[in-house]
Amino acid sequence: METCRRLYNDCLAERRDVYESTSRTVTRVEQLRHVKEVKAADPHARGVHSHFLQVTVADLDKSFRNFFRRVKAGEKKGYPRFKGRDRFDSFALKEYGNGYRINGRRLKLSGIGRIAGRWHRELPSEPSTLLVVRKADGWYGCFACEVALGNLPTTGKMTGLDVGVKSLITESNGTETENPKRYRAGEKKLRVLQWAVSRKKKGGSTSGRR
Repeated sequence: METCRRLYNDCLAERRDVYESTSRTVTRVEQLRHVKEVKAADPHARGVHSHFLQVTVADLDKSFRNFFRRVKAGEKKGYPRFKGRDRFDSFALKEYGNGYRINGRRLKLSGIGRIAGRWHRELPSEPSTLLVVRKADGWYGCFACEVALGNLPTTGKMTGLDVGVKSLITESNGTETENPKRYRAGEKKLRVLQWAVSRKKKGGSTSGRR
């Protein structure tokens, strides 16, 4: 992750410096060509799969495309920012079997090894991309899978949908889908955890009753 973060910042600095000196925009293709150079010159990058670095370059390019779109639309610009250690929390692989593989209930990652995990559910098909995300409570693997939905039968009817706060969806015939209110449920859980932390004493036991 640290190698990807540094590459992201280096590519951002290159785009900024070239534009300021020549008014030319460095393209994604140009920076993708740098990946081999980075792997050859940086000892930390030699053991990192090329796809990790390629996706990092693509993510920066996406940030710039979004920036130019906002400029064109007259929205708040939000120029891409350099990433500190606490602002870079993911890396990705773009092809199953090339850098990662599922081995039973373990995930095998290039350069990292086999990782035991708790699976949310069975994957519906062989995955394509994998995004590894670091969150406050641990690490998550997010897979992209192709799912065949098929064609829905034609009913000849029309309906209108209203998305709101009180009800998640209200159909034109009056049918309502209740709002799951996950945010409120999360707030309640957070209050309980904050209360538990506030009652702990510095240097005291972290479990059991006192």
